[in-house]
Amino acid sequence: MKSVNFEFLRPENDLLANLGGLAEAVLHIDPGSALTRLRSFAEELTKAIYKEELLPRMPQSSFYELIKSPVFEDCVSKSLIHQINFLRIQGNDTAHGAEGELRNAQMALGTAHQLAMYMGIKYYGKKKEQIAAFVDVKDPTATLNQLQKSVSSYEKELQKQQEELERVMDQLERERTRNIEKLEPPARADQQKRQQQSQQVADSLQWNEAKTRALLIDAMLLQAGWDIQNRDQVGQEVEVQFPNNPSGKGYVDYVLWGDNGHPLAVIEAKKSGNTNLQAGREQARLYADAFEHMGYQRPVIFYSNGYETFIWDDHQYNTYRPVYGFYSKDSLDYLIYQRHYRAAELEKFNPELSIADRPYQIEAIKTVAAHFQSQRRKALIIQATGTGKTRVAIALAELLLRTGWAKRALFLCDRKELRVQADDAFKQNLPSEPRCVIGETNKIDQSARIYIATYPGMMNRFAQLDVGFFDLIIADESHRSIYNKYRDLFDYFDALQVGLTATPVKFISRNTFDIFDCETTDPTFEFGLDAAINNEPPYLVPFRVKDLTTDFLRDGIHYNDLTEEQKRQLEEDLGEEEARNTTIAGKDIGRKIFSEDTDRIILENLINNGIKDETGSLVGKTIIFAQRQDHAEHLEKLFCKLYPQYGTKVCKVIHNAIPHVESLIKEFKKSDNDFRIAISVDMLDTGIDVPEVVNLVFAKPVKSWVKFWQMIGRGTRLRPNLFGPGKHKTEFLIFDHYGNFDFFEEEYQEPDDTGSKSLLQTTFEARLELAQAALQKNHAAAFDAAIEL
Repeated sequence: MKSVNFEFLRPENDLLANLGGLAEAVLHIDPGSALTRLRSFAEELTKAIYKEELLPRMPQSSFYELIKSPVFEDCVSKSLIHQINFLRIQGNDTAHGAEGELRNAQMALGTAHQLAMYMGIKYYGKKKEQIAAFVDVKDPTATLNQLQKSVSSYEKELQKQQEELERVMDQLERERTRNIEKLEPPARADQQKRQQQSQQVADSLQWNEAKTRALLIDAMLLQAGWDIQNRDQVGQEVEVQFPNNPSGKGYVDYVLWGDNGHPLAVIEAKKSGNTNLQAGREQARLYADAFEHMGYQRPVIFYSNGYETFIWDDHQYNTYRPVYGFYSKDSLDYLIYQRHYRAAELEKFNPELSIADRPYQIEAIKTVAAHFQSQRRKALIIQATGTGKTRVAIALAELLLRTGWAKRALFLCDRKELRVQADDAFKQNLPSEPRCVIGETNKIDQSARIYIATYPGMMNRFAQLDVGFFDLIIADESHRSIYNKYRDLFDYFDALQVGLTATPVKFISRNTFDIFDCETTDPTFEFGLDAAINNEPPYLVPFRVKDLTTDFLRDGIHYNDLTEEQKRQLEEDLGEEEARNTTIAGKDIGRKIFSEDTDRIILENLINNGIKDETGSLVGKTIIFAQRQDHAEHLEKLFCKLYPQYGTKVCKVIHNAIPHVESLIKEFKKSDNDFRIAISVDMLDTGIDVPEVVNLVFAKPVKSWVKFWQMIGRGTRLRPNLFGPGKHKTEFLIFDHYGNFDFFEEEYQEPDDTGSKSLLQTTFEARLELAQAALQKNHAAAFDAAIEL
């Protein structure tokens, strides 16, 4: 793609020229998209600098980690980092739901051109006078209309080019990182020399760190909804009485004003470097003191170098903390409000017992409350599946809302089905609190108090909100993989954070404890599976395991063991000669081929040995964990073949490719229908509550401890009177066909050999029980009737 301003890069860096050209092409059509592409430009440029300077880095380093790396900071100009960081922040916001403004996008495009000039001069042998001045990009839509081409077709062509660029970027990244582990950081003297050379280029481009820093701070203020041109909102160089200066006056870099004429916050802008930032904190504190001495309310303190920003609400916290950006006016108003109306002793308040009344639930909530009271801002709760984590979350949110510790709470989960389930739970327990389910529309309703979202849904939208929008974030199934993938969510919002997980302590990574500021193996609160089962009365039921791993599944299947159809299928995939010499590993059965004999054993074991329903005629609620969608469909088809009298009335597949799959899940949750065997592909593995489940079938290998225990948790819930009045669910069965318990070296109890009672045996015992009751009451007619049944 030919660009307007970046063609001088093409001989040495075709990719950067194309990325710049793509941003130009969408500038007027979609400024937000242009900003997102300019972020890609800045990231690729940063990687190019690493390559040119031969700097070491981890292959999977994030963009933020690349520019934050000490070796990078020590080898390049601070002004360069600020320019790159400006594009990163602007692009991050639009990538996560913020609307891009044309003015910002045009400014960012000019910044990208400056960075391109830096690359040309520093690495590609260009001279400044050889590079054409930046040219404003014309709006192409008028030309398109004249040529009778639609904007949509133009966008489609741009999308194709973007996809091709991403492919090229991925390939280039693989080549660039192939031998990167062999690189060593430059010596200290060499780093200083490189930084001086970098600064010389920056100076030749007339970059000014103070100007760039102001640009970054202004951009963050705009993102938070402040009108930086309106001096009634954003004051700059505001004079205050300042005895520390000989003149008795001081000048605050930025003051954010409230509608009542009082300062909501002061912002001190400082140069890069830890020493400067610490000086900025102290300077900002003195300015806050000055406003207070002048008769104003004490403002919240921010200090920033444009690259790192910190908040210090020293009226409520003794410690400062990093933040992603600045608070909006509404969020600052609420911080000031909390000074007067937030409960001083949170731990003395009790949770709402109608929501969470079990002793361990109350203890969990009060422990977290005491944790927050002691000025800690993160907590990790470990509760076994079925012990009411969601209830604890709702009761904790209610407590913080009631006591003025929170105005808005966000509940995060990992799938839409769990979002629906959580929404129902919040609706039932907090019916008067306005709720917003994020993801149903692109826009977020900002008038609610309870927000419920999936991690992916929130990632696409969070930049619509300011960093102080939420006061409490509760993250369900919090562990390292979730945090690594959705880290921006947790970094962006300056909120109290609570992690929930059912994973046993021994399987939780150290990183997860670090994320929530806990010592390793020491969560804020824990109530595990054993504690729940062994409690009196018990809160969960135990499980027994039938290890049914067949020789085929243990040792695999050779070509000669396959049916003619399976041989043909394998020959098509591998070729005849390779197929004949192939042994399919047990873990791949069901993935590479379908063994009807193996799947028949899986289904027959369930039907013959599974825990039956109250009639004793058919198995109770059951989840079969299948390997893939086609494996699940094969199991369903085979079930219908083996048991046509039941068919899909009893057994159904549940996976995300099925239209309206949510209605299928709701049907499975009901206890008064025939649907009792769900063949699941990842949909029912975690989070779904069906207390009636009495059988779990592992028809696939599981390699994740976290997921393994989540899957087991589908059967642990209590279910009173499941088998009739007074006949409660006391255990559930696990059929392990893939040696998962052996893989994780987990001990287990095997079921009694007696198995489930047949319908005939159940009927006979019922007749005998009726006859004995009739005899005890001398009721001859009833006795005779029982005998004749």
